[in-house]
Amino acid sequence: MEPNHTFASQPPLSREFYDRDVVLVARELLATHLFRVSAAGVAAGRIVEVEAYLAADDPANHAYRGRNRRNASMLVRPAMRMCTRSTRAGASTL
Repeated sequence: MEPNHTFASQPPLSREFYDRDVVLVARELLATHLFRVSAAGVAAGRIVEVEAYLAADDPANHAYRGRNRRNASMLVRPAMRMCTRSTRAGASTL
């Protein structure tokens, strides 16, 4: 029996969703679930951290020092993403 992937029927967020106040978009994206269905199976994750840069002159903004290979997607148009890899130094136990 095929699994019931009801999430796969949900449309992706529109470009207009992202073309709004960055703080509002960041708040609404937090805790959003992401799904990718392919022939290999289903990959899923949840957005657990977001960043909203209010101005190009914000030193915390990845684009503050100008366009480069890592931040180019931030400077194109709304709904472009920049993904960074986060690593954990060690595991913790409860």
